[in-house]
Amino acid sequence: MAIKAAVELDYIDATTTSFEGTDLHYNMFEAMISGREMWNEITKPSDSYRKIFKAQILKDDAMAYRVVKLLNEDSDDQKYLVIAGKGHV
Repeated sequence: MAIKAAVELDYIDATTTSFEGTDLHYNMFEAMISGREMWNEITKPSDSYRKIFKAQILKDDAMAYRVVKLLNEDSDDQKYLVIAGKGHV
């Protein structure tokens, strides 16, 4: 239902059928929420946030889709300021 609504609002590409994140992406996401050091080989990410991870992927996809769409639609002299959190950069 969320994908259908996002497509109808033109927040994501109409060909999107699911959101699947990588282990690295989940590692970053979980570390940002939990405060765990993501590069520590001893402490691995927990599965505590798996249920809300798809919402994070939806947000990331929608943000990237919108930025790319704006860049492709406008002239070369247009400027944009994109504000992203530390984990997104």
